[in-house]
Amino acid sequence: MVALALTGLRVSAEEPPSDSNPPAAVQEALDLLTYDGMIGVEDRLKKVVPLGDVAVPYLVRAYEVGADQNRGMVAMAICRINTALSREAARRIISENKFRLGTSIAIYEYPAEFDLELAPVLIRAMRDESLTFWASERLVRMIEREPSRAGLIVDALDDREKDQSYVRSLGDVLTCVAITGCYSPPSLDKYVAYHNAFWRQWWAQHKDENGFEWLIEPATSRYPDSRENALQRMGYLRVEAARPYLLAALKSPEEKERYWGAVGLSELNGWPPIADRATEANRKAYVEAVLRRLAGEK
Repeated sequence: MVALALTGLRVSAEEPPSDSNPPAAVQEALDLLTYDGMIGVEDRLKKVVPLGDVAVPYLVRAYEVGADQNRGMVAMAICRINTALSREAARRIISENKFRLGTSIAIYEYPAEFDLELAPVLIRAMRDESLTFWASERLVRMIEREPSRAGLIVDALDDREKDQSYVRSLGDVLTCVAITGCYSPPSLDKYVAYHNAFWRQWWAQHKDENGFEWLIEPATSRYPDSRENALQRMGYLRVEAARPYLLAALKSPEEKERYWGAVGLSELNGWPPIADRATEANRKAYVEAVLRRLAGEK
């Protein structure tokens, strides 16, 4: 009965679940899912999640017809329940994208252990410019957790695709993790085929590598921007294998490379912030502070 009530995410005030009055425990939980700031959110969710599938149709209805400001909380609860039924509801929230806030939270909160269920939904969502940021960010995190999932993006590339913006957005996800990209296509009318061929070739060469190994080539590139971006991402990944590249960057004649080498080493060593990194004026001081720490000085 629960699954039937959810079909098509068409639960509404006119077409409620079979029992239009939620059980007392469910109603009590629904009353908690009101947005009044983020204080106590986790405690409130802990009272909803154990209800499981029993709560899902009522949560879906609350999402569809409830107050706008509450939809984010409801979407979060649907994801946290983490059953096949609730995940189906979350995927439909994303696919239909009726309410931007709820959609973005469903993308963010969808259980990571079920990335493969979500990936096709996100790849389709990349067609919607209003979702590109959230979908691409989640796809990048998927690839960080399991580099082989970059192949899902490559497999989605279609030479018959007419929407160049969509093709470019898929490539941008790969660029973020690979620090390389499809530049200087021969002409706009050949862009899609050129772009797709580039990424297929890249994947054929690098599919057996991990996310850090993808960065070695750009980190040693002759192009300063590639080196800088690769160093920045190495620091973000916080993998010990990056240490030699980050140390070498401290000796670079390029100020930005020295800076990102210093930031990466600071992250890798777990050092607390040394100085405000946000302004360019502090970069030199930041590098000097990291060098002193490496030398054992205070």
